[in-house]
Amino acid sequence: MPRIIGFDAQLLAQTALHIISVLLVIYILYRLLFNPIRKLLAERTERISNDLSEAANQKEAALKLRTEYEEKLANINQEADEIIREAHKKALNKEKATIAKAKEEADRLLTRAQLDIEREQLKAKDDIKKEIVGIATLMASKFVESSMSERVRHQLLDESIKEMGDTTWLH
Repeated sequence: MPRIIGFDAQLLAQTALHIISVLLVIYILYRLLFNPIRKLLAERTERISNDLSEAANQKEAALKLRTEYEEKLANINQEADEIIREAHKKALNKEKATIAKAKEEADRLLTRAQLDIEREQLKAKDDIKKEIVGIATLMASKFVESSMSERVRHQLLDESIKEMGDTTWLH
């Protein structure tokens, strides 16, 4: 009876050859495929690790930049407030200086106007005085011509002017 599995020398030789060929195929595949795939996976793992660390570094740098920008924004607001305060102070100082100049100019104009008024008053008084003296002289000369000599007329005119004096013309 033939056997289903015969353990004879041929079976053992074929099994040994099959085992050797399978091991040889595994070794060849290991050399040709496994090492390059392992190398590729190692490179990919390293690349992913580098990308993750770079992303972490960039995130950290972004957080630092964000903090710096927030500080700068806070400082900008403070600087803007300071600039506004300085501008307000300068405007107030300029306003005070302008008002002081205007008051000074007004005082100068008022003083000049008062001096002009005083001069005009003196001039008007002098003109009135001259006019009165002229009229008085004319009247006196007509009166005196008719009644007295020229020497007496001059003497009377001088006495009249002395009696009137400067105080009469100031009122």
